[in-house]
Amino acid sequence: MNGVTGRMGANQHLARSIAEIRRQGGVTLKDGTRLMPDPVLVGRIVLMASRALAACARSPDDYGQVYDRVLAQVKQPVIIHWLGEMFDPALEGYWGRGDHAQAMEVCLDVIRKNAAKVDGIKVSLLDQDKEIAMRRRLPSHAATTGDARHRLSSAAVTKSPRHIHVSPL
Repeated sequence: MNGVTGRMGANQHLARSIAEIRRQGGVTLKDGTRLMPDPVLVGRIVLMASRALAACARSPDDYGQVYDRVLAQVKQPVIIHWLGEMFDPALEGYWGRGDHAQAMEVCLDVIRKNAAKVDGIKVSLLDQDKEIAMRRRLPSHAATTGDARHRLSSAAVTKSPRHIHVSPL
């Protein structure tokens, strides 16, 4: 089961569907064969911007040290999510810099330094020009997602070598 996360995944997919089928002893096929689902959860970790880190970090080095420690512990590459202060004012100055261009440098350093642990980044700054500037400066292994000016309830996603494009259906 890919993408079964959060409240909806836990309630709808696991509790109401799979767990209920297991409680009933599985599913009987037309030929009498009984199938018992044994879910395996797979997916990708999205490392979200942290209010706690924004509140206690004193410099860009603090961000680098925290991300280095966290990324050293992951078993699979992650996607970093840079959520801007326009979505959450508590994230003002994330990456230890008030200016987005300077913050981008800190973020890019983290991605370069941890290339084997970071597959890409989701940039949520509501500024297409900043998202494009970030994309152009990413290491070749990293993809980006961006949603400037888009609030999507459902989306079609296509992936190129350096960008995952999200568009309304």
